[in-house]
Formats: sequence, structure tokens, C-alpha cells
Amino acid sequence: MNSDGKATEESALRLTEEKFAKVWASIPHSVSLTILPEGRLVDVNRGFENVTGHSRDEAIGRTTPELDLWPDPEKRMLVVDEGIRRGEVNAQEVPFRRKDGEVRIGLLWGRTLEIGGRLHALTFMQDVTEQRRLERAIAEREAFYAAVLERSPDVALVIGTDRKLRFVSSAEAVLGIAPRDLDTIDPLEVVHPEDRARLVQAFAQIGASPHGTAQLRFRVRHANGGFRTVDAIARNHLDDPIVRGVIINARDVTEQVALEAHRQHAQRLELLGRLVSGIAHDYSNLLAGIVLCTEITLDSMKKGMTVDPAPLEDVLMLCRQAGEMMAAMLAFCRREAPQTIVVDVNENVRSSARLLSHLVGRVRVVVSTAPGSLRIRCGAGQLEQIIFNAAVNARDAMPKGGTFVLETSVLADEGEDIPGTWVCLSVRDTGVGIAPEVLAHLFDPFFTTKGPGQGTGLGLAIVRDIIEQNGGRVRVQSELGQGTRFDFLFPAVSE
Repeated sequence: MNSDGKATEESALRLTEEKFAKVWASIPHSVSLTILPEGRLVDVNRGFENVTGHSRDEAIGRTTPELDLWPDPEKRMLVVDEGIRRGEVNAQEVPFRRKDGEVRIGLLWGRTLEIGGRLHALTFMQDVTEQRRLERAIAEREAFYAAVLERSPDVALVIGTDRKLRFVSSAEAVLGIAPRDLDTIDPLEVVHPEDRARLVQAFAQIGASPHGTAQLRFRVRHANGGFRTVDAIARNHLDDPIVRGVIINARDVTEQVALEAHRQHAQRLELLGRLVSGIAHDYSNLLAGIVLCTEITLDSMKKGMTVDPAPLEDVLMLCRQAGEMMAAMLAFCRREAPQTIVVDVNENVRSSARLLSHLVGRVRVVVSTAPGSLRIRCGAGQLEQIIFNAAVNARDAMPKGGTFVLETSVLADEGEDIPGTWVCLSVRDTGVGIAPEVLAHLFDPFFTTKGPGQGTGLGLAIVRDIIEQNGGRVRVQSELGQGTRFDFLFPAVSE
């Protein structure tokens, strides 16, 4: 080989060595070449210095045990033995000790190769300490959230656009069914048949409104065959790229509903007692009229006279009035489970008003209803209970007489907190009004300003419960000497 060829070859070799040296130095992770089996370091890169804290000059010529790189010597022997036996080590997680004494976690790859007749190991190690800490923190946080959801009395669900469950926390408390068994179930299958159409309609409304929210009460089938009542809040998060569904937080309120029904029945009995005492006199008058008309007719028949049909027509009219009065009383006092039905507020107000005169004495009752039918959804008899309770409170606020007004109307978009269409039942009186300090506690259970034996303090608390469990709101305005006004708002229904 001439001198020019040799120079070219040497130049190419230098260029190759320069490339290798630059590549070797630029690798960010630790790369080292050691002699096996003792682990004497032949060469290390800059990444080795950064990861271990040992300089290149400190490391070359010394063994890894001498540098105290292995806090667990037994682990080192296992890794070395595996490398010699298999010729490679792949993604072994190993602890290593830095020069400053800190023990960290490394992910190790290695290959054995023979250089100059001796077995060497080329190892590549990535410091994954922070990654593992982050993974551990995420796992602990996920375990914390999972434990909170699992132990919460509420059930959290996510339902996608296909009506399938995308997530459920723990349904065993409410449904008696393990979450894994719900994966193949259409959520509507566990809803009471009578509540399904209403629930589908509510979900359609929620889905049509970005970030739409709805409060729901419905019944679900338990694994034991019975039904449980749940209160739920549903929120539209379909646009959220992570959630992609409607989030529902539901709580079992079966026992609470039973207690509410018991309290409402107790108050109905209390109101019924007052109603009976007021109606007894009128009923007596009806009976007296029936007796008188009957005696006139019998007397005419005994004398052989032509019977005048007028007294018999009066008897028929009086009997019908008595029947209507009794039917209204029976409808009010009948104890039924609070199953929701669609009712016409105007019709209920007019039928209730016929009994109010017996309940409020010398207070004048004025009824003003909006045109047409105002339909809402509530429990059978609940609207009458609200009206009678308001009438009793109005009567007590007007001991010398006054005016009690029942009025219905339709409201639309009453502010951001109550969007949509609402049916409003307003009741107002010309009584003494309510002091501000009393107004603050008006709906507190057992709070009353009446004397012993004159009230339980549950009336308005029960009224509020009835309104809220049917998705409604209560507003009250009052000033001393200026009377009181209650607005009971219910979501309007079109069916």
C-alpha cells in the first residue's frame, strides 16, 4: 500500500473513531463497557457520569463493587450470571447507588461480547426513579379515588351516547349487583317500567343542552326482586373528550321516602281533624235539609196529595253535595304511596277551594286560575296537602278575618338557576306577616311559633320536601303587617 492509500485509510479510521466518540458521549443515559465477571470498567460515557455522579477518570480501571454502585450485591450477581448465561439482559429493573449515597432505580439492558479474547459487557442503563415515583403516586391516587367511590353511599355512573355504562362505582348497595355484572346490562332494564319513559325524556333534554343538568327521582330493581328509590343528579359531559358521557350521582333514599310518607300522612291526619271539625256543622245542615224535604214529601203522600217533585230534587241536590264533600275528605285522608302522576293544577285548586271555606272559617277565599290546563307531575294528594297547609297557616295569620288568594300562572326562564317552563301556584294572605328572624327558620322541621298543642312545626318542612322531591322550588315574601305570599313552582309537563 502506498503512502497516499495509507493516509486515506488512517483518515477514515480517525473519522470513524470521532463519530463513535461523539455518539458515545452524546447518549443521555448511562453506557459502560466492563470486563466480566469482576465488572471492571473499561470505558464510560458522559451519561454514566451524570447518572452515577462518578467522573470518567474515577470509574475507569475500577470495578462496580469498588465504586459501590450495587446496594444489593446479590442482585448484581443474578444480573451478571444471567448476562453470561444468556448473552444478554433485557429491561432489568435494578437499584443503584450514586456517588452521593442516594439509591435510585435503573432500567438495565446489556450484551456480552468478546474483545481481545476476554468477555466484556456493554450495558445501557436509564434512570427511571422519577418515572417510578410518578407511577407510584398515580397508582396511589387512583387507589384512593377507587376506595372513596367504593365506600361512598352514593353510586357514580357514566352513561355514553349508546346508553351503555362506561363506568360504575359500586352498585351493590343499591342494586345488590356487582359492577362487573352490569357491563352487559342496559341501564334502563333495572329502572321501574313506570319511570322509564320519564327518564328517557329527561336524558334527551340533558343531551340536547351542553352541560345540561337535571335532578331525578326514580325506582330501580334490586337483586332481591324489590324496588329501591334513588335521587340522582345527571350532568351532560358528552363534549368532554375524556368522559364522553352523562355523569350520574345517585343516592338510595328508600328509607327517607318512607319516612317522608309517614310524616306527610301524620300531617294529613292533623289537617283532617281540623277539616272534620269545620265540616261537621255544614254536614249537619245538609242532613237537616234532607230530613225536612223528606218529611214534606211523606206528609203530602199521607194526605193523598200530588207529590211536588221540588223537595225530592232538593234532596237529590243535598245528597250530591254531601257525597262530593265526603269524597273530597276521603281523597284527602287516604294514605297512598307517593307515586308520581300527572295532575292539572287548575283542577286541583278549584276542587280544593270547595272545602277551604269549611277550613278557614270567616276568611274569604279567592281563586284565580290561568287559562287552560297547567300540568305538573307530583304524588297523588300532595298538591291538596300543600293547599290545605297554606290555608291553615293563612287562617292562623288572620284571626280577625281577611282574604286568602289562590292563583295559578305559567312562568318561563326565571333566571339562570331555574331555566325552562314552570307552573306556579301562588298563595297569599292579608295577615300579620312574618318577622325576618322567623322567616329564616320557616322551613326547619319542628320549628313553630304556635302554642303547645296547636301545631307540630312539620307543616312547611313537609311542604318543602314535597316540592323538592318533585323537582320544584319554593319562594316566600313577607313583611310584618303586609301579609305573606308563597310561590310553589313545579316543572311543567306537556303529556
